[in-house]
Order: sequence, then C-alpha cells, then structure tokens
Amino acid sequence: PGARVVQASIEAGHKVVSVPGASAALSALILSGFPVAPSVFLGFAERKKGRLADQLAPFARVPASLVFFESPARIAGLLKHLHELLGERSVVVARELTKKHETIYRGQLGQALEVPARGEMVVVIGPPMVAGVLTGNALDTAISELLDAGHRPKAVAKLLAAQAEQREVYARAVELRTCSQDN
Repeated sequence: PGARVVQASIEAGHKVVSVPGASAALSALILSGFPVAPSVFLGFAERKKGRLADQLAPFARVPASLVFFESPARIAGLLKHLHELLGERSVVVARELTKKHETIYRGQLGQALEVPARGEMVVVIGPPMVAGVLTGNALDTAISELLDAGHRPKAVAKLLAAQAEQREVYARAVELRTCSQDN
C-alpha cells in the first residue's frame, strides 16, 4: 500500500526521500512509486542489446516492476535499448541514493532523460501498459516495419515480446519475410 502513498506524494509535487537501507535497489523501487509487489531485480543489465533482449525476454510481459543496476557511462545506451525492447514504459533512474547529491529522474523510456553520467545508478521500469497489445493488422505492420529495418525474425520476436506472444510474432515474421522475398 505504500506505493499509493509515494505516488500520491509525487503527483502532489512533494519530494520523496528514502531512509538508507540494506539495498539501493529496494530504496529506488520504493521511491519510484511503481508497484513493489511483484517486482523483479535483474542485477546489472547486459551490455549488448541481444543479450539484454535475452535477459528481458522472460519478464517483458510480466506485470511487474523491473529493477537494474547500471554504470553511469552506459545509462543513456541502456535507456535507449530498453525502449526498443520493451516499448513505452515509465522509468525512474535513481542516482546517488541516500547521499548528498541524491537525484531521482522520472519519465518514459521514449523520452531523452538528462541523467548525468556519474554516480551509482538504479533503473526501475514500471509494469507494462496492458492496452498496448498488438494483434491482427497492427501486429503485421509492426513486424513488417522491423523486418524492413533489417531485423531478423528472432530479433523481431524479442523486440515485440512486450506487446504480443513471442512465438506468434516469430512465426508471423518468418511468414512475412518469406512472402516479401518471393516478390
């Protein structure tokens, strides 16, 4: 129930701070205002986009908050890759928690968050929005756009995993790619 209090405080324009605890990940999750339960702590994010897609695949459609540690030098790249892999989701980047220069950055993955490349960072991704499920022609259009951009069917399935069933996307991507190669 504390997430509702934190979210209401944020929306009212109040600054919310966390008392130092055993883990920066838990402090960031609480400060995010996202649901604490369920949540998944994924440690440090994989460096390469393909490996990150593999790391996220089991959790992309799960209605849970996702929590990562990230280094300051890689934060911009991670946010970009997360947007490409998960779609539009709320994000909080907590920097230097419980220290003098503690800063919380809030926004959407598609926004360019201006996060300074210094200090310890925790990234919290809010649960997926249910309304963005792709089916029928909308799914075919999304698959075709990714295929046209040069992605292989396996990558397309991973990229759209948050919005459609991964096996269905893969099968449809193979079918659409085969049709376009025949023409």
